Amino acid sequence: MEKLKTLFLAVQVQNEEGKCEVTEVSKLDGEASINNRKGKLIFFYEWSIKLNWTGTSKSGVQYKGHVEIPNLSDITFTFIDKNGETELCMEGRGIPAPEEEQTWQGWERYYFEGIKQTFGYGACLF
Repeated sequence: MEKLKTLFLAVQVQNEEGKCEVTEVSKLDGEASINNRKGKLIFFYEWSIKLNWTGTSKSGVQYKGHVEIPNLSDITFTFIDKNGETELCMEGRGIPAPEEEQTWQGWERYYFEGIKQTFGYGACLF
């Protein structure tokens, strides 16, 4: 759960309209499970997540609020083996198109950092 908190706290979105960032993970409950069906791994995430955020518009007005994620399965990670290299693909429903690349890069960076710390550098995932 601590790794998830770190991932969420790393989320920042900035464009010409302003900046927004997650400031606190106020709720993180639930469980994750993996099932093997017909040779494929199927991941289930039954979590309830609440994030607090702050933002500043380009005119300097400050905002704050929260985001509730009733089911993290709306974000899907897929690993693809390409000629001995592993590619991470993220598909997220509800992420605005201009923020997709930045969100993906942030999640990818923290995910692979965790893999390296857990399995060592040069780990083969397949």
